[in-house]
Amino acid sequence: MTESFGAYPEQQTVAPIESAPFTPAITRPPGLSRPAPLVKGDTIGVVAPSYAPQHGWLLRGAKAMEDAGYKVIFCHEIDRFRRFQQREDERCAENLMGIWLNPDVKAVIAATGGYGAVRLLPFLDPDVFRRNPKAFVGYSDITALHLWLMRRAQLRVFHGPTLDDLFPGGSDPTVLSLLTALSTPRPETKIGRGTAR
Repeated sequence: MTESFGAYPEQQTVAPIESAPFTPAITRPPGLSRPAPLVKGDTIGVVAPSYAPQHGWLLRGAKAMEDAGYKVIFCHEIDRFRRFQQREDERCAENLMGIWLNPDVKAVIAATGGYGAVRLLPFLDPDVFRRNPKAFVGYSDITALHLWLMRRAQLRVFHGPTLDDLFPGGSDPTVLSLLTALSTPRPETKIGRGTAR
C-alpha cells in the first residue's frame, strides 16, 4: 500500500527515523548589549515607525514623562500620515536612525503601534544601533523592530508601553513600571501574587 493523506493510521507506512543529535536551527546571539540606565533629566526620543499617533494622546504621554523628570523630543515627522510607500519607509528609517544618533537621546520610545514597522527593516543600518546602545521601548507592531535590534544589532530591548499609553499624574502604574525598568539595572520588585492583577 502506498502512503496517502487519507489512509487510516494502521494503513500508513512510516519510515524509521535515524537518530541524530538535535541542533536548533536558530541560535541565540552571543550576548546582548545592555543600555545605560536612565537618570532624571535625560532625554527620551519619540519615533513613529508604525502609525501616526493621535496628537492629544501623544502630548499626554509626553507630559507623563516630563512630570517624571525627563525631557522629551519628537521625531520631526512624528505626526505625518503614513501611506506605506517605499520612499516613506526609507524616510521613516532615516528618522529613526537620526533620533538614535542624537547624542542627547538616552532612550527611544515608539509613539504608537499599529502597522508599518516591519517595512523599515531593509533600510536600517545595524551598525548605527550597535555602536550606540540605547533603551528602545514599544509593543504591538514595534515587536518587529525589537526582534531586528536583538538579532542584527545585539541590543537588549524593552517590550513595553508606547508613549500614547502613558498618563501623567505620578500614580499611573504603567509609567512607574516603565521608569523602573529603564532606570534600575536590576529591579528588586517581585511580580506575582499580591503585587500584580
